Amino acid sequence: MFKKIILAVILIGAIVAWVAPIAMMPGFFIGGSTTPAPSSWEDTGAIDEVRLKVGGLIPRVVIIWVVQVEGELYVTGAKDSGWVTRLGDGGEAELRIGDNTYPVVAERQSENLDKLINAWYDKYRPNYPDIVGAMSEASTEPRSYAIFKLARS
Repeated sequence: MFKKIILAVILIGAIVAWVAPIAMMPGFFIGGSTTPAPSSWEDTGAIDEVRLKVGGLIPRVVIIWVVQVEGELYVTGAKDSGWVTRLGDGGEAELRIGDNTYPVVAERQSENLDKLINAWYDKYRPNYPDIVGAMSEASTEPRSYAIFKLARS
């Protein structure tokens, strides 16, 4: 009986780890309350991570850094990562900030990339110097990162 309970706990833990985004591991449940995107985003300067859901046969939810530049929200990811590959040049997505989940359209950026990537460096370098240092080294030309504006849908 005890072995069955232990096996059930392990099985439930494995299922939760597989479907829920945890740290760097993607999942497919975003949670939160679906809310229309506001006409202007609140300041996200104190928010380190958000959840982003990208569609597909099996949706992918990632926990990711976000920056705000001139009132707009941006996310970035390695060009060869699963969620970036799914978005391609852009597409519909969902953004969860706190308890609210907003429909957005991810628009791949091709202009002002230095300004946008420097926004990440400025925001995250104080608390994550090693990660930002590695990101800085990897982002030299040709860029290995894709940047998406999260436009209100």
